[in-house]
Amino acid sequence: MRKGVNATTASVHRTDRTTRMLLAIVCVFLVTELPQGIIAVMSGMFSEEFRSHIYNNLGIFLIFYHCVML
Repeated sequence: MRKGVNATTASVHRTDRTTRMLLAIVCVFLVTELPQGIIAVMSGMFSEEFRSHIYNNLGIFLIFYHCVML
């Protein structure tokens, strides 16, 4: 009987570790990709001035940010 309880407890801990790892991966993905996605959507919505002044100036920073986060 004791062996069955330990197996169940080990299964629960394994599931908890998997859930935490999945949450960590999703959080890192969101932190990395969200700023680039927002800027890309805004450059599509707004005029050429936005693209030339904001998007081009932030481009180098976004590339550096993306490389550091990976």
